Amino acid sequence: MILVIFPIAIYFVSLLRRVSLECTSITKGRTKVNNNSNETRTTALVCNLDLHLHRLHHHHHSIMTFLYFTSNLLVTYAPFYLLYKSTSLNEFKSFNIILQALCGNLITQVAKMMLLATFFPSFDTSTFSLYQGLVQCLSVVMDLFAIYFVTGFSQSKFAIATGWALADALQRLPQLWLGSLPLEFDSIHLIRSFESNTHTAHVIAIILLIGHLTKRAMKDTHFVSPSRYNAIASFRSVLSLSPLPALLSLAIFVSMSSISSVLLHVFHQSPIIILTVNVLIVSLNCFSINKQIQ
Repeated sequence: MILVIFPIAIYFVSLLRRVSLECTSITKGRTKVNNNSNETRTTALVCNLDLHLHRLHHHHHSIMTFLYFTSNLLVTYAPFYLLYKSTSLNEFKSFNIILQALCGNLITQVAKMMLLATFFPSFDTSTFSLYQGLVQCLSVVMDLFAIYFVTGFSQSKFAIATGWALADALQRLPQLWLGSLPLEFDSIHLIRSFESNTHTAHVIAIILLIGHLTKRAMKDTHFVSPSRYNAIASFRSVLSLSPLPALLSLAIFVSMSSISSVLLHVFHQSPIIILTVNVLIVSLNCFSINKQIQ
């Protein structure tokens, strides 16, 4: 009896063990499938989260780019609107004179570019040399002659000064636009916006000084009256009859670009230091010009 029951018991035990092993393997398979499913879901969730963060970062960068460009734009051009609205320019409807001065500046820059490119070879702008400084000073002297020529078309010197300074500021617009596109913002463009304001004040003061010197020189018997054919001689006559402080103010205006180049390339100063030096020099020169005009 025992010999019959014992093999049967062993058979059932082995059968139960096989069933248990199969159940265990099935359970492990299901667990593995569930783990793979969970891993897949986790991976998909992480990818969706990363995509959402990337879109959010891109949207945030677009907003910051717009705000950065807008702030630079306002710093550069808002003073002209305030200048037009808060002075006599708005009362006397001087918009046409401002537009004429703006066009005169643009024509001057094109003509000056052609002359300098024709008679003077190009130079490396990443370094400073005496030749580069002389060319920069010559370029500003051409601007002074053009300013003297343009001021002869109107009695409103302040309107001409505003239009000329606005044309200089508009030339900075491509730099402001391109400077707002990179992923990393650079404060140099905001500093250049403040430099534009400093240059605007300096240009307006210089044009008012040239108008004052022209009016003063016309009272002298040795003054050469300006005309279409002797504009250069008339400009030289104004300079020769000008007092020494006025000539010094004009010389400071001519050398401003060279001073900035020396500070940048020779002394390797930061843009904020260069801006500070420019503000100090321009402030002193404008104060001196104000004393001369009064």
